[in-house]
Amino acid sequence: MNETITTKTTAIEAHIIRGRLEAEGIPAFIAFEHHIWANWTLSNALGGVRIQVVSSKKDEAINVISRIEHGEFQKELEREIEYTEKHNCPVCNNDMVTNVNWSWKLAFLSLFFLTIPIPYFQNQLKCTKCNHSWKAHKSAYSVSVKAFMVSFFGGLLLILLAAWYFWCRLNCPIARFI
Repeated sequence: MNETITTKTTAIEAHIIRGRLEAEGIPAFIAFEHHIWANWTLSNALGGVRIQVVSSKKDEAINVISRIEHGEFQKELEREIEYTEKHNCPVCNNDMVTNVNWSWKLAFLSLFFLTIPIPYFQNQLKCTKCNHSWKAHKSAYSVSVKAFMVSFFGGLLLILLAAWYFWCRLNCPIARFI
């Protein structure tokens, strides 16, 4: 008998976990995958994509999933790949740090509140143990890329504002008096 051990919102996440379980020698199956591929908005209504294992392997599978969630496999991968950049927390010297990427959040908020897309690039790291945040020394983008993005979006904004102004001058009866 198969038992559901965890659910995921997308089928891709479920396949990643199924692959890890099978790599550990635990046969795993996925349920409701095709429903979610056909209409992803039904994921929450159906309870997500279910990852199922044989009842006799349930405890082993739960152990593997907890190791995935705690990042143990990520540490193994970073040890195997030599070119991975190592970061340690300057406060507690913990090696489990995560990237905090605010660029898309700030650009999204500026687009809706200011109606201006502002490219913002800052690479910050955060310790998972003590929650200390600090700026990474190496920038994700060079100064020339940042300057290009600001000038491109600024120019695009000016073109859109000019087009809107001339359209209003031609088509709006109130704007003819301005």
